Amino acid sequence: MFRILIRASSRTSWSTLRRQFISCVLRPGLFQRLRDLSLVLLLPYQMAQCQSLSKEQPRAQAATEAILVLEADKLYEAGEMHQIYDLLQPHHNSSNPNILWRLARAARDVSRLPDTSKEDKKRLAYETLEYSNNAVKHGPNDFTCHKWYGIALSEVGDYEGTKAKILNAYVIREHFMRAIELNPRDSMSHYLLGMWCFTIADMPWYLHKIAAALFAAPPTSTYEEALEHFKLAEESIPDALL
Repeated sequence: MFRILIRASSRTSWSTLRRQFISCVLRPGLFQRLRDLSLVLLLPYQMAQCQSLSKEQPRAQAATEAILVLEADKLYEAGEMHQIYDLLQPHHNSSNPNILWRLARAARDVSRLPDTSKEDKKRLAYETLEYSNNAVKHGPNDFTCHKWYGIALSEVGDYEGTKAKILNAYVIREHFMRAIELNPRDSMSHYLLGMWCFTIADMPWYLHKIAAALFAAPPTSTYEEALEHFKLAEESIPDALL
C-alpha cells in the first residue's frame, strides 16, 4: 500500500497524494482497513514534523518520509525488527532525524535477536552508534535522538573495553540528561539515567582507581540518585516509541 505513495513523483500535489492514500486504505479486502485509516489522521502530523526539518525540502519528499516513518512504526508495533531495518537502512544517509533514530533503534533491536551472529552484533552496534550520532546532528532538539545516542555509546563500550566505557561515561550521562531536559515526562530517559547512576554508584574499587587516573574529577553518583530517577520513570508517561 505504502509503495504506491513512495513512488509518487515530486510533482504530485499533496491533495492528490492524500486521495491516493485514502483510496488505498478504503480498497475492499485490505487487511486491517480501519487501522490503516487511522494512519491517514496521523499523516499530516508526521508530514509537518518532516517539513519542519528543512524549509527547502520539497513537499512530496516530506510526504514520502512521513509515510516511511508511519510504516516503520506500524512494523514496530508488530515486532518486525528485520523488516524495519530493511525498510530504513537504504535511507541511512537521510538528514531526517525521525528516520535516523528509528534506524538506530532497528539496528540495535536486530543485534539483540538470538539468531544474530557475534560478527553481526558488533557491526550493528557500530551502525547504531553511527545512525544515532547523525540523528543528533540533524535533530539536536529531539529528545529521542539523544536517548538513542546514549544507548548506542553505552553498548559500543562492550566492544572497546573498560577504559573506553569510563571515558564515555560523562558523554552518555550528558545525552540522557539532555533527553530529559527536552522531555521531562519520558520514562525511558529517566530509567536510563537511573541505570547510569546505579552503575557508577555500584562500581568496584578498582574501576574507581582507573576512573581517577583518567579524569581529574571522575564520574560519581549514589544509589539515592538512581532511586530518584527510577521513581520518576515510574511516575512518567511511558514512551510508546522507545
